[in-house]
Amino acid sequence: MSDKVMPHSLEAEEAVLGSLIIDSESYYKITSILAPSDFYREKNAWVFAARQKIDMCDQVTLAHQLSVDGRLESVGGAAYLSHLIQQCATSVHIEHYAGIVKKCSDARKLIAMAANIEQLGFDMTEDGLEQAQRLLLSLRNRSNRALSPQEQADIFLQYYSDLANDLLQPCNFGFPSLDNKGGMQPGEYIVFGGETEMGKTTTLHQIAVNQPGPVLFFSTEMVDKQWVRRSGAQALEVHMSRLGDIKWIKSHEADLVKAQAIIAGGNIHVVTGSITTQLVFSEVMRIQPKLIIVDYLQRMKSARASREGASRTSGELADIAKDTGIPLIVASQLARSKETQDGRPKTFLERLKESGDIENDADWAIFIDRDKDAKADTPERLKAKLIVEKHRQGGEHFKIPIRFDPKTQVYMEEVPPTVDKQFTM
Repeated sequence: MSDKVMPHSLEAEEAVLGSLIIDSESYYKITSILAPSDFYREKNAWVFAARQKIDMCDQVTLAHQLSVDGRLESVGGAAYLSHLIQQCATSVHIEHYAGIVKKCSDARKLIAMAANIEQLGFDMTEDGLEQAQRLLLSLRNRSNRALSPQEQADIFLQYYSDLANDLLQPCNFGFPSLDNKGGMQPGEYIVFGGETEMGKTTTLHQIAVNQPGPVLFFSTEMVDKQWVRRSGAQALEVHMSRLGDIKWIKSHEADLVKAQAIIAGGNIHVVTGSITTQLVFSEVMRIQPKLIIVDYLQRMKSARASREGASRTSGELADIAKDTGIPLIVASQLARSKETQDGRPKTFLERLKESGDIENDADWAIFIDRDKDAKADTPERLKAKLIVEKHRQGGEHFKIPIRFDPKTQVYMEEVPPTVDKQFTM
């Protein structure tokens, strides 16, 4: 490693700086791409940092700012600025040059991080793997520097232009009333709550199956054979009890082969058993899914011990979603107590909060509710509601009546949702 030169392109760095001098407005094309630390040559970083401090850039204003910074002589004086201008005939290609500088910068960071991870291995520290994974995640962290009004405007236009031209596709829930609110946007953290036996896993599996891209599904409750049995039942459109009936199995071997083909052609990558946030992160890096689903929070290894453990684990999952730009749905149990001390019924959000400070992390807080005491084989047994009590981007809270279809083994939305006026913001 010591005889190798770190990746860099002085020509691209000088082309970027020259473009900034001959065309002051070109700065706004690359301000969200580069930072001073991305430049390999130190004096080029000083020049870029000086440009960040002034509104209008030409050779005179840039030289003045460098002088104020005490850097003019160090970079080579006005002669070096003239050299930069001479190396750049036009600013038209500044974004291309900036891309080269950024690519080299990222490569240098990766090399440095690899050395740090190597040292962790030699040190054999107890949490070495966790530290290494956090280092890798930091490579994808969002910039913490302030965005100018112009940068915000550019991000806004680019984002919605990509949506309009199908270059960016949010993940859909599969329920029209939720999808009409924008679906799951990149990096959103969605908490899907409910009591036991409400159908959380069934609904999450349904959401996963309907995604056009790969889904990474973490199941803390099932082993692999239990998971594939559920998947097979959904593929065959039969109740799971059928796959426990030996006589039925023997008489439907051809159907089982068809189900195998359906599962093999599916989009879900599943991890079962003991789940940690470190495992979630490492598998996300390996699979690069379009959607992450964790079923469920309170059974994750780091969340079992206490309410504080659940809160910490939730925060780590939310960070994974935001730092990777991949939406993440996590199922959560609700606190058992349904009433306050003065007898008032608790909202689902209040019961979620008592399970850990999870609602603070959530962009969406969606709950499933149904009458578990309804008699079997009655229409009421199949009815349920999706209740949205938090939507960070929507404001309006609402309920969606849904019905379970025994034939297809999925929930379907019945009618347009009713707005709950007491929740309207």
